[in-house]
Amino acid sequence: LSVGMLVAFLAYKDQFSQRVGKLLDTLVRLGTLTVHGERIADIALAEPEQGDIGQTSGSVTAWIGPKAGLSARGISFRYSDTEPNVITDFDLDVASGECVAIAGPSGAGKTSVVNAIAGLQRPDQGRVSLAGRDITRWSVQARLAAGLSYIPVDRSGTSIVPGMTVEDNLALREFNRAPLSRWCRLDRAGFRARAASGIARFGIRAGGPDAPARTLSGGNQQKIVVAREVGRNPRVLLAFQPTWGLDPGATRFVIDQVLALRQAGGAILYISAELDEVLTLGDRIAVMYNGRLSEPVRREETDRTTVGLMMGGFAPT
Repeated sequence: LSVGMLVAFLAYKDQFSQRVGKLLDTLVRLGTLTVHGERIADIALAEPEQGDIGQTSGSVTAWIGPKAGLSARGISFRYSDTEPNVITDFDLDVASGECVAIAGPSGAGKTSVVNAIAGLQRPDQGRVSLAGRDITRWSVQARLAAGLSYIPVDRSGTSIVPGMTVEDNLALREFNRAPLSRWCRLDRAGFRARAASGIARFGIRAGGPDAPARTLSGGNQQKIVVAREVGRNPRVLLAFQPTWGLDPGATRFVIDQVLALRQAGGAILYISAELDEVLTLGDRIAVMYNGRLSEPVRREETDRTTVGLMMGGFAPT
């Protein structure tokens, strides 16, 4: 049992979950955890906060109706009262079976938008809804259980734990539910079966499920992330520059998986600075600039030049 999964296992057990979650949060803030602990806290652990609706995956899932979809209304955020808004009045709807692609330069507020939707950052104003249910005050854990998945831009910093095995990285989102755990015990046979399925389905090239993730190429590390997030068949996928740093083959693979999820009825919010990807994937396309989102338009109603100019702060004519 690796150090990372031991931390995750202790956090899962009901009698220790709250205490361990608070301790991990404190230690992360103090910078005293090892790399395993920090990334486990980022990826796998999310203590429900006061006011969150529900505590278990079963109850959260039961609240959500059959129609997937994401809605954000009036999202605004700033880091302190003395600083300007990083996001101002962000409004967006993403329907089931639709991909909305957002382009934007560095510093436009894209990271803060994704963090607010994923539950990693509480907005100062506004609300976030999933399938018609207000999840603004839900924890990360509750959002994941409700069908939200997230592919961050920095795979080695926030998406995988390099020192953990392929098998354990694939299990991080759902290690606390059957078939990966039974009676408060991790089921290693379940881990191995999940890993074998993910490796085969997503073409992960590794020395085996026991291989440390750090030994894989960047493209295969990203395949672990995609297998974990898309393989859950989420209702909503947040994909934040998911092809960053990948070779053309790995880039094509990631794009194909996003398109397949959309075809299956998932709601996709795809954020990238790559104009070709935005124009290829987006059913509707918008641009973020200086913390504000433009009105999304149909793909056929815009072009590369217009989107590029908007990314530079020039309004379309």
